[in-house]
Amino acid sequence: MRLAALGLALAAAPVAAQERLTGKVAVSSVEHRARAVPSPDVERSTGVFLGGGVQYQVTGWVSVELDVWAGVLRGGPQGTIDRDAAQLSLSAGVPATSWLTVEGGVERRVYSSVVARQGWTIVRVGAEAHFDLLGGAAAGIARLHYLPSVAVRELGPPDFALVAAAGMEYRVGPATLRILYDVERVDFPERNGTRWIEELSALSVTLGLRLGR
Repeated sequence: MRLAALGLALAAAPVAAQERLTGKVAVSSVEHRARAVPSPDVERSTGVFLGGGVQYQVTGWVSVELDVWAGVLRGGPQGTIDRDAAQLSLSAGVPATSWLTVEGGVERRVYSSVVARQGWTIVRVGAEAHFDLLGGAAAGIARLHYLPSVAVRELGPPDFALVAAAGMEYRVGPATLRILYDVERVDFPERNGTRWIEELSALSVTLGLRLGR
């Protein structure tokens, strides 16, 4: 009997672990903006990025997530150089209440062009709120993250860095469809009378599927 019980436990363990795993694919319309204040000129570039990731529910109250996205930012008529962009991020979330999750994570982002390669290492802390919409058929999303550390060798630590996002989420069985608009703004300190500001915004559609039965 003990051997049979042990066999059942070992057989159930992979299934239980699998049911806590969610796979995701995403497509995003991205815009990057940069400005050297006090100049009114804005360098703009846009692109469509593809991404994916996995989320694992470690326990009933802790989840970890690994995400990656990549694409090409095409320069506009103002002469901005085309750049490849890619990012790998690792994050964790802990529910503070039934509608609020405290989040934190680290990201490594790289911009590459024919003339230069720039790496960003970003630390995020913040929270995401969920609230019922359409009588509970959907959920609204509001997120705010503070970036206590943004390391860019060419620019130095910023004076201000924040990410805000809003969107909606629909769940049908094991599938989740999320539509989210987010804006990241980073203000770097003044150097030689010039203050460098960068913004990265994205409208993303993400399809998640909980794996297992």
